[in-house]
Parts: sequence; C-alpha cells; structure tokens
Amino acid sequence: EEGAEEAGEGDEEKAPPKRVRHGKGTYSERGNTYTGDWEDDKMQGKGKFTYASKAEYEGDWVGNQYQGTGKYTWPDGSSYEGSWEENALHGEGIYTDAEGHRFKGEFFNGKGNNLVKLL
Repeated sequence: EEGAEEAGEGDEEKAPPKRVRHGKGTYSERGNTYTGDWEDDKMQGKGKFTYASKAEYEGDWVGNQYQGTGKYTWPDGSSYEGSWEENALHGEGIYTDAEGHRFKGEFFNGKGNNLVKLL
C-alpha cells in the first residue's frame, strides 16, 4: 500500500550513553580487580590491580600501563619495587625472590643487569 511505513522505518535505536570511568573507583571483571584513579576511561594516576592469579601491582598508572613507580608481587611472593616504563621493570629497583633474597640495581625493559645482592 502506498503511504504504509515499513517496520522500523523512522525508528532510530539509540545506544545507551557510554559510561566513561573518571575519578576514583573500583572495577572488577573475571576475577581481576582495579581500585584507583581513572581518567577518560583509562587507569591513570595511583591504583592497585589484583589479578585472578593473586599477582598484584600497586603504583602509578599512565594510559592503562604501569608507568612511574610501583610494586608488583607475583603469586609466589616474589616482588619488584621500583621504576616502570610501559608495563616493564625499567630504571632503579629492588627485586625480592620468593625466599626473601633482595637484589638491587638498574633494570632495562624488564631485565636486570649487574644486580647487587643486599644483605
């Protein structure tokens, strides 16, 4: 028929407004939890991320990456505390193994060279 509208014609489905995380808050998904600062829907500033594996990072974030100063603890209890760049151990830091032995030195892109064992 002339003038009859087809189903849906003229009806625009509107998507719900996008939620943008900004400020302080907690987000959990699949056993992972982040608590800290958000900026434009990215982890940015200070925060703590606990993985489902029980590994944990607490420190500075830039654009969803470990960046600045922070501490990462592996599920076995070993840890690294120091400088980070783009999710990698980078700069001055201290690595502590699962037995509690501590090593200090410079890290470059995730690797420690010439580390000194601390007594």
